[in-house]
Amino acid sequence: MNTKDISIESKVIEWLRFFCAALIVLAHSGGFVPNGYDSSPQDFELFDSFVILFSKGLAQVGVPVFFFISGYLFFIKLETWNQSAYFNKLKRRVSSLLVPYIIWNVIAIMFGCAMHYIKYFFFDGGSIELMPKFSEWTAIEDIGISSFWHGRGGLPYNGPLWFIRNLMVLNLLGFFIYFYIKKLKIFGILVLMLVYIIGLPIEIPGFEIFGIFFFSVGGWFSLNKYSFADLFAQNWKYATLIAIPLLIGILVTNKDNESVCFLFTRLFLIVGSILLIGITKIMLERGLIKINKSLSNSSFFIFASHGTIIVPTIGFLLTKLLPVGNEYLWIIAYFSLAIIAICVSYACFLIMGRFFPKTLSLLTGNRG
Repeated sequence: MNTKDISIESKVIEWLRFFCAALIVLAHSGGFVPNGYDSSPQDFELFDSFVILFSKGLAQVGVPVFFFISGYLFFIKLETWNQSAYFNKLKRRVSSLLVPYIIWNVIAIMFGCAMHYIKYFFFDGGSIELMPKFSEWTAIEDIGISSFWHGRGGLPYNGPLWFIRNLMVLNLLGFFIYFYIKKLKIFGILVLMLVYIIGLPIEIPGFEIFGIFFFSVGGWFSLNKYSFADLFAQNWKYATLIAIPLLIGILVTNKDNESVCFLFTRLFLIVGSILLIGITKIMLERGLIKINKSLSNSSFFIFASHGTIIVPTIGFLLTKLLPVGNEYLWIIAYFSLAIIAICVSYACFLIMGRFFPKTLSLLTGNRG
């Protein structure tokens, strides 16, 4: 890989940071439900189709791309094993991953408790006399040490941070992944891909084949000095031809055949990641898109703040404001929720950067 390749790779990674964070926000906006329904009504088939296509299909690509990029960056300058460089990388991950992970989970817990009280008093008409005991709130009954790692549904309290949790585990396993890639080469990657597609049921929070596979693929490109941007850009047309029928398959089988939909989704995430990275490289070279440093720097803040704080708050307000029975308005609200959440998160990032730069640096792991 020459200097030009490295420059292209870094530009692709820089642009994708914000875009993938935005995709994740859109994916999590799929849980939006209007006031009066416990779930989307059966006759809202068009709305359901949009949610499946975007939140359960296209937008899901953001996570594997992040794992891929993380693996690629972790193994840079580790082409030959260097214990000192490896431990230096782990030390840097304390401030860039562990510290923000703990802080954002604490913020989510505090915010969740506060929102329950606000909802109880201002929206449900509750009174102090009838107020449930602190320990009876749904949002805090599971709070404990486990809520920072595998609380509700096997997720940390700030749900989207399962990605950071798994990434920290993968960094700790970097020693084993390095020698696995070096010894087994492409065969080792193919084995991981097969296990990933099959969906090996590993029930250990933080240790999941999904992240291991994409992280290792990124590491394989880095250790072998191959330009992933060039390779994916050269094959974007083939990726498109495969991705479209897989997306249709996800849409058709989502409700009726869970196992087939699972297989389609796993395959789509591989092909979709190739397609997204390849098209990004092409568009950057042609000047169709440009890197915005501020947006790129805000990606971690947007990712960490949206899931348990921004999206639920805006979604809750929308459910109170919108009429129940208008499907088209509901579709507009679905996309609007993601856009508004991204804008609010970005605005908060800019305000904190202006007035509280040290706090922002702590929250984002010294990014930007």
